[in-house]
Amino acid sequence: MTRSLPRTALLLLAASALVYLSPGLTANLRPGIQVYAFFQVPVHQRVNGHLLEPQSSVPVGLHVMF
Repeated sequence: MTRSLPRTALLLLAASALVYLSPGLTANLRPGIQVYAFFQVPVHQRVNGHLLEPQSSVPVGLHVMF
């Protein structure tokens, strides 16, 4: 006999705690404009339930102040 759980119970069972090491670079293109890139590697993962967690990620961005 299979019991189904309410949707909120399933959401509470799917959780994770991650700690990343994130070395990166930031460059000033001109005054008020910066570009950045980081390489994130998880050094600790605790995952409950069926979750997909990346092996690594590379966030990049542009920061503009005006």
